[in-house]
Amino acid sequence: MLNMIGKFVNFCLIFFLTLSPTLANESSISVEASVNRTSLSINDILDYKITISGAKGQPSINESFLKDFAIINRSTQQSYQLINNNFFSSQIKSFQLRPNREGTIIIPSTQINIAGKTYETEPISITVSASSTTSIASNSPVTSQKNKNTASNVTSGIPSGGTKDLFILAVLDKSKAYVGEEIIYSIRLYRRFSSLDQLLYQEPKFGMLTEQLERDQNTYTKIHNGIRYYVQEIDRRSLFSYEPGTLTIPSATAEVQINFFYGNKIIKSNDLSVTIMPLPEKNKPANFSGLVGNYSLDVDVNTNALIENKPIAIRLSVEGSGNIKQLSDLTFETDPSIFKVYQSSTNDLITYINSVSGVRHFEYIIVPKRDGTMTLPVFSFSYFEPNSQTYKTITSPANTVTILDSGESTELLADNDSANTIKQLRQDLRYIKESFELTKQAKPFYKHVFSLFLIISNTLLLLQIIASIVVTTEFYKQLFQAIYHKPNKKAVANLVALKAKNDWNITDLQQTLFHYLSSIIKRPAQGLPVTELLEELSNKQVESAILSDLKALFDQCSFLAYAPDSANSSSKNDICDKAIDIIQRMNA
Repeated sequence: MLNMIGKFVNFCLIFFLTLSPTLANESSISVEASVNRTSLSINDILDYKITISGAKGQPSINESFLKDFAIINRSTQQSYQLINNNFFSSQIKSFQLRPNREGTIIIPSTQINIAGKTYETEPISITVSASSTTSIASNSPVTSQKNKNTASNVTSGIPSGGTKDLFILAVLDKSKAYVGEEIIYSIRLYRRFSSLDQLLYQEPKFGMLTEQLERDQNTYTKIHNGIRYYVQEIDRRSLFSYEPGTLTIPSATAEVQINFFYGNKIIKSNDLSVTIMPLPEKNKPANFSGLVGNYSLDVDVNTNALIENKPIAIRLSVEGSGNIKQLSDLTFETDPSIFKVYQSSTNDLITYINSVSGVRHFEYIIVPKRDGTMTLPVFSFSYFEPNSQTYKTITSPANTVTILDSGESTELLADNDSANTIKQLRQDLRYIKESFELTKQAKPFYKHVFSLFLIISNTLLLLQIIASIVVTTEFYKQLFQAIYHKPNKKAVANLVALKAKNDWNITDLQQTLFHYLSSIIKRPAQGLPVTELLEELSNKQVESAILSDLKALFDQCSFLAYAPDSANSSSKNDICDKAIDIIQRMNA
C-alpha cells in the first residue's frame, strides 16, 4: 500500500509540473550595453557590446540606431544553461564601429525584441575628436605584391621561442599598408620530423579588425637556413587597421606534443610590425566612406515599362576584394519632383578563402513622379586603390526611360470653412501604410492548443491512476458489490427462470441458494455443514423464524435430491417458491 501511495505522489508531481509549464521557465531577462571607451578620434574603432542574459528565444535587434557609425564588423558569442529542464541563453552582440563625424555622438537606447516583449538599454555618450597627426607621409610608396616578405615581417633565422627542430614562423604579405587596406597574416609550423600527436594554437592579440581565412590544408617541404623542414599553415587571417601608425603584432603561441615519449613543448613565433599609413587627403571624394581595395559595380533594372507613381526596384551589386562591409550605402542625386528614391535592403555574399572578397547587394525603390522621357538616378561610390594610390569613383550608367502616364486624375480637397483649396498633385506608394498597429502577439503557452491537449491528457492520466488505486481497496469492493451486484435480486431472477424450465433439478436450486447465502456471510457457503451455515447467518442478524424455514428447505431439498423419483413439477415449484420467499424475507 505504501508503494502505491509513493507511485501516486510521483505521478501527481509530474502532472502538476506539466500542467504549469510557464512557471518553470520564468526567468528575469536583462540587457546591458557597454563600450570599451568614451573618447576616440575619427579614425579609431569603437567596440560596442550588448549583453543579453536570461533570454530563451533569439533576440531581434534593429541596427538603425547606429546610423552615426560605420559598422566594421559584427559578432555574436552565445552560451546556454539548463534550468528546470528549460534552455536559457546568454548572448553578447559585439559591433566594431567607426564614427562618421566629429563631436559628441549619443548612442541611443537599443530596442531589443525578445519573445514579443521589448527591452531597452541605456544611451551612451561618445566624444569623437579630429584625427591625430602622424609623421608618416601620405604619399609614401606601399608594397602590395602578394607574398613579398621583407625583413620587417619575416626573420631569416629561427624565432627565439622555437628550436632548430621545431618552430612557428609568422609572416605578413606586406610591411606597409594604408588605413583600411587588407593585410594577410599567416602562421606556419616548421618541423623536421614527419608527424605530430597534438598541436594547440593560441592566436596573438592583433589590436585591429581580423577576419578568419581558410588556411592551406596541405603539408609541403621547404629548405630554411639550409635545413629541409615539413611546413604546414596553422592559421591565416585578414587584418584591417583603421588607425595610422606603426603597429606591432605580438608572438603567437603553440603547445605541441610530438609523441608520447617527448611530452609537450610550448613554442612561440616571431613578433611582427607593420606601418599603417593614412589615406591621402588630396583628391579625396566627398562621398568617400573609407572603402579600400579594388571594386566594380553592376546594375540590374527593368526599364521596359515604367508607369507614373508605380515603384520599380533597382538592384546594384558592388563586387571586390577588401572589407566590403565598410560601404553602407551608395550616393545618388535626383530631383525629388521627378523621382523619389528609397533604400530597400542590403545583403552580402562574402567568401573567406585566400582573402576577404565577395559582393554586397543594394536594392533601391524608385518612384517616378512625372510622365515623359526621363533619365534614371545615377548611383555611385568611391574607394581608394592601394596599387595605384589613387581614389576612384564608379558610377552607374545613365539610363533614359519612357514613363507612361498613370491616368490618375487629381483630387481637390476643400475646407468648407476656408476659401483656400488644397490641390493633391500626386500620390506616392499608396500601398504603404504610414501608421499601423501590431495586434498579433505571441500567445502565452497556456493559451495554445497544445497546452490544452497537455492539460486534458494529464488530467485523464491522473484520473486513471487514482481509479487503479481505488479499485484495489476493500471499501470499493464492498461498495461495488452493494450497488451493482444486488445478489438477492439476482438469486430471485435465477429461481424464477428455473420455474419456467421443465427439465431443471434440485441441485440447480441449491447452487443458486448457496451463491446468495455466500454474499451474506462473505465466504463460500457451498460445502459448509447446515448447522455452521445457520450459525453464520444468525451472526448476520437473520431472524430465527427465517433460519427455521431455511433449515426445513434444506432438508426437503436433500430428500428430493436422494429420492428423485418423488420429485414432480408441483413439488419442485413449491420448493422454488419457498426459496424465493426466504430470500425476500431476508432482505425485507
